[in-house]
Amino acid sequence: MYKTKLQELCHKKQWGSPQYSTMKDGPDHDPSFKASVSVNGHLFHSPVLFKSSKAAQNDSAKLAFQHYFPSCNAYVQQLTLVLLDLQGQYKSRLNDYSQWKYLDPPSYTSKTAGPSHAIHFKATVTVGGHAFESPEFFKTLKEAEHAAAKAALMSLPLDGFQKAGRLWPVQESPEGVGSAGRFLHTKI
Repeated sequence: MYKTKLQELCHKKQWGSPQYSTMKDGPDHDPSFKASVSVNGHLFHSPVLFKSSKAAQNDSAKLAFQHYFPSCNAYVQQLTLVLLDLQGQYKSRLNDYSQWKYLDPPSYTSKTAGPSHAIHFKATVTVGGHAFESPEFFKTLKEAEHAAAKAALMSLPLDGFQKAGRLWPVQESPEGVGSAGRFLHTKI
């Protein structure tokens, strides 16, 4: 859990302990929670409603921890791209990215090579006015488009997109309800 990781970080850096505040919303029979954590003079707010205060506090701790260890985000992003590759979700995530950025849907074009009995495909995807090409020819059009979408996702700025929880195929906090948003970070 991120609360433990954040506590260990504060101890290692000789900062004060993280201070959590939790806000309850909704009726008593179906409450939702948001949380904030104060760490080293910074305040981090969970952007999502959760079914438990523990999950909300863990989410705010996650934001704080990732703020102080941004290199962890790069590692997680690379690991996620490997998982997406295994699951074949690049086209879907690129479509999500386009919607999130209020862009037109990705547009795919292709070219072929080889004899008619062994055609190979190379795809290009255009998103946000930028074109990204699959790095090689593939046996199927689906594989070529998948590779072009992967090239686009690896080249586009994903900062807010990954923080909004849209890039990751597996959510760490399944208790969350609603859609994820950008996290708020304020100096106290």
